Amino acid sequence: MPDFGESVSVNLLPAGLATLVSAPARLRLPMAAALGTFYSCVFFYGVMRLYMTPQASNSVLVGFVETHAGQDIFPPDASSTIAMYEGYAAQVKPLAARGAQFVILPEMTALIPDSVSARVDELFEKTARDAHVQVLLGILHVTDHGAYNEARLYSGTG
Repeated sequence: MPDFGESVSVNLLPAGLATLVSAPARLRLPMAAALGTFYSCVFFYGVMRLYMTPQASNSVLVGFVETHAGQDIFPPDASSTIAMYEGYAAQVKPLAARGAQFVILPEMTALIPDSVSARVDELFEKTARDAHVQVLLGILHVTDHGAYNEARLYSGTG
């Protein structure tokens, strides 16, 4: 959620320009100067923040697993879902070999009923442990009580 200052700087420009156009001629120059001064301050504050932001002390390499959206969205049955996730799991080790410490899988590509949930967890727990990476999987978990959008993090340490 943007803070008050961001909202003012975004919304002031169209309102200020509309007011500037409809204002009497004698007020236009002072209003234009006020708008220009305000946005000059916003611009220079942004530049100053860019140069004053400290450099990160360390970084983390993240790998993203590829999906083919047409064929990999909401498989029709549990065996197709597991097969799709096995394909995703197969992409984790090569990413880890290239230095990835975290691997992020495509989000909500299948409905995961309770009957399949444990098998998905076992697959990615083993995958994360074997590759020694953290694996993040976003799923739509379907239970008897409703559907839940979940993010599951599988640890590389098991």
